[in-house]
Amino acid sequence: MKFMSNGVILTIVARFVLHRPPGFKPMKSCKNGVILTIVARSVLHRPPGFKPMKSCQNGVILTIVASKVTSICFHLDYFYGLEKVLTHMESRHKVHMDAVNFCQDILHRKSLDWEFLPRKSLSQPIRDVEMVITIGGDGTLLHASHFMDDSIPILGVNSDPTKVEEVEKFKDEFDARRSTGYLCAATVKNFEQVLDEILEGRKSPSTLTRILVSVNGQMLPHLALNDILVAHPCPAIARDDKSCSALVNCRSSGLRVCTAAGSTAAMSSAGGLPMSILSQDLQFMVREPIPHGTADSSLTHGLVKSDQSIQAIWYSKEGKIYIDGSQIFHSLQPGDAIGISPRAPVLKIFLPQHFCLDTSRM
Repeated sequence: MKFMSNGVILTIVARFVLHRPPGFKPMKSCKNGVILTIVARSVLHRPPGFKPMKSCQNGVILTIVASKVTSICFHLDYFYGLEKVLTHMESRHKVHMDAVNFCQDILHRKSLDWEFLPRKSLSQPIRDVEMVITIGGDGTLLHASHFMDDSIPILGVNSDPTKVEEVEKFKDEFDARRSTGYLCAATVKNFEQVLDEILEGRKSPSTLTRILVSVNGQMLPHLALNDILVAHPCPAIARDDKSCSALVNCRSSGLRVCTAAGSTAAMSSAGGLPMSILSQDLQFMVREPIPHGTADSSLTHGLVKSDQSIQAIWYSKEGKIYIDGSQIFHSLQPGDAIGISPRAPVLKIFLPQHFCLDTSRM
């Protein structure tokens, strides 16, 4: 199928074709060869002496019902309905790869010494470079930041910005948003201009607060640029949590703590408040608290000032600390003491020119 770009799906199609019996003729109501092939396979399972009900004129249909092939037909119809989604995904891939090639061409023209490193290959601390450029979106920038200290600035290039008209066009069919570039200062349209400003000293990096996490006094190797989530791996399980200062002692589904940069992400979706991007404070929120007695909202949602920290003890049988999403996590055991602090090495980053520093926010 022209719109199918997934080899696995095509392999499944080829596999079923092998089961078509000699002389098989499809029903007139079936237009799809793949479904017809599955029907043909079901015919082979008709038991000896099988007779259809009088109200049913086609024995093949009864066989399909018996072997539950109707569910396969349903899913195949679903896949065919994804033609626009697959086309959209193919477009996104092409736009991203074009952006990667475009940025590399500019770097070649600038006669700079640089090294291309795929995201999946980044597993060691980044050292001995003057700047890191990420080409993708906020996720790529976040991933790179986990391997950087406060000595190297980072520039994010949004390789595939969202198109408003595209989102509006397909809003009733699927989510057509593209790459999120909230922290990316450049796109292919202005990458060379932004790069020249940096190289000529006309653009300076800003510093963003990150989260330092410790467990039983041992610092975790990764700093969080957006947020951390302390929770049981199963979101349906409530956990016991107690702060070391005895201010909060309640059951909940987790504890989320974010930086100013992360206040517009998951924290915002959970009902948190946006913060000025350069704020050195953290924001915390207890998820779905089940307090003992009268609840004090100021103890379940608020700010951690730059000179403060959170201390908590984990009481559930199993738990994890998720750092900037689900890919980086640390497992917890009952009784583990968790320390959360904004006094972490900052991240130097070139922010978008139009970034509005709204000091009226938290």
